[in-house]
Amino acid sequence: MEKNRRKEIGVAIRIVAWLGIMSVSLGSACTSSSQIRRDITDLDEELGALEAAEARLCTPEELARAKAHREFAAHELSEHDYQDAQDHLDVAFENVERAKRLLQNCKVVERTPPPSPEPTP
Repeated sequence: MEKNRRKEIGVAIRIVAWLGIMSVSLGSACTSSSQIRRDITDLDEELGALEAAEARLCTPEELARAKAHREFAAHELSEHDYQDAQDHLDVAFENVERAKRLLQNCKVVERTPPPSPEPTP
C-alpha cells in the first residue's frame, strides 16, 4: 500500500510540474508575440531615424543588416517562431547601435564629378 501511495504521489508531482511548465511556456509565448511586435515597431522608428540621418552614406552595411534582420524577424513572427524572431531582432538592434556610433564620426563630403573630357577632333 505504501509503495503504491508513493508511486501515485510521484505521478501527481510530475503532472503538476508538467502543467506548470506548459502554462509558463504558453504565457510567455503570448507575451513574446506582443513584445516582438512592439520591438519591430521600435526598430522601424530607429531605422527611420537612421534613414533621415542618411546613415546609408556612412554605415551602409550596418543599415542593410538591420533591415534584413528586421524582415527575418517579421517572417519568423508570422511563422510563430518567437525565439528565432527575437534572435533576429537582437542582431538588428546591435546593427542599429553600431550604425549610430559610426554615424557620430561620419562626415559626408560632397564630391563634384570630374569635368567631362574634351572631345578629340
